[in-house]
Amino acid sequence: PPPPPPPIETFYFSSSSPLPAVAALAAHAALNASLPSGAPSKYELVPIRSAAFHSSLGSPPVALTRGYSSSSPLTSLPSALLALQPPLASPAEQGLLLQHLAFVHGTLGPAVSSWSGAPSDKTSAKLSAALEPLEALLSSSRFLLGSLTVADILLATTLLPVLPHCALLSPASSPGLSRFLSSLPRLPCFARAFRDAGAFVYTPPPSVEDGRIGVHELLRALFSAALYEAFPDAAKFGINVMLSPTKDPKNGDFQCNNAMELHKKLSSPSLSAPRDFAQRLVSFVPANPIVASLSVAGPGFINIRVATSYLKTRLASQLSGGCRPAAKPAQPRVCVDFSSPNIAKDMHVGHLRSTIIGESVCRILEYTNHEVDRINHVGDWGTQFGMLIQ
Repeated sequence: PPPPPPPIETFYFSSSSPLPAVAALAAHAALNASLPSGAPSKYELVPIRSAAFHSSLGSPPVALTRGYSSSSPLTSLPSALLALQPPLASPAEQGLLLQHLAFVHGTLGPAVSSWSGAPSDKTSAKLSAALEPLEALLSSSRFLLGSLTVADILLATTLLPVLPHCALLSPASSPGLSRFLSSLPRLPCFARAFRDAGAFVYTPPPSVEDGRIGVHELLRALFSAALYEAFPDAAKFGINVMLSPTKDPKNGDFQCNNAMELHKKLSSPSLSAPRDFAQRLVSFVPANPIVASLSVAGPGFINIRVATSYLKTRLASQLSGGCRPAAKPAQPRVCVDFSSPNIAKDMHVGHLRSTIIGESVCRILEYTNHEVDRINHVGDWGTQFGMLIQ
């Protein structure tokens, strides 16, 4: 008989902090480096959005679970990664590996975060100081320790997101680091992990004070935080918040309909009905100025009523300071095809209507930070040239 498949190791980490996520990616790449080419992965990464869940991991149904959580001391991450690295030739190299992990995690990581959050002379000087010893090592060596280790993968995963717009990492400023960052992603053991990095990029929740975010999206963020805090396994089953306007205003302004799906996929002795799941989800919604009331109706529908005082505050802010566009649109480039008169025929008022509406749409999109391509196809001369040829 064929040998049994290897057990799956699950690595839980909290997405509330970007550094643990980077560490989990480094572990993922390092562990899969030992697999034969084309072999299925024995390891999986599960994002856990609840810090409290990390401490509740007693004996999950996996061979081994290592937790990366923002509630744990950050200094524990280098030690955890060191445990995942195959033993090196000597204790001295093991010590150097731990030093590199601690430096990248504790010094370089915060410097990169500070620079990417607010580029300035001060943050650039801090980042430059952190890059200097790494450049000295990599100017004469392909890797930090001569061979690929989790420290190299952690270093690359930390720097690659800022590489395109950081002059300090250019070939002229840091030739060793630039060469390192261009070669490492080509390695099979690293390529897969970094391709998956987009799923683990930390996105801070929007502030309820941000007038650029709509009420619907703010409510979605609040209920997402409550959902993953109340039911940590929801992320593992791909359960996302289901939020929509109510059909009957008597029931409220919005409605959350996750209870039925939660009951189907996350059965629990203490939660025997969808209504029980809805009540638990409501209890985890944090205090906020947006929601006036929450109520559970029917089999588990959560009705949400938006606070009138919050709407008055938002309206007063827009009347006094004007509407502010979103900082980063979901689709930055948009093509708008409008007007498009047939210039071989007579113009009429319908052409003005299309032109005005299309230009208005373009200006609104430009105001919301989109890059707009105006497309104006000016008709077809086929018939006219055909008549001339005839």
